[in-house]
Amino acid sequence: MLRSPVGTLGLLVPVVCLLSPVLGPDALGGAGQFLPDRAGQQMMSTDPEGALGPWSGLGVAALWAVAAAAAGWWALRRRDA
Repeated sequence: MLRSPVGTLGLLVPVVCLLSPVLGPDALGGAGQFLPDRAGQQMMSTDPEGALGPWSGLGVAALWAVAAAAAGWWALRRRDA
């Protein structure tokens, strides 16, 4: 969605790598487990903890990917069409 690669990495790294460990899985009333890195951890775990299992973790991670692709498509159509 951003035109600058530096701006994209400057936003992506803190959100994915720093937001979830700082907030923890119980943050936001349990919504912290639906962040992309936590959902990805659930699908790779043999003994998942929390409301997400391996398949639902995969589904949540896929929804994050679809949301990012849709936002990028929308930004491309709006600005570069």
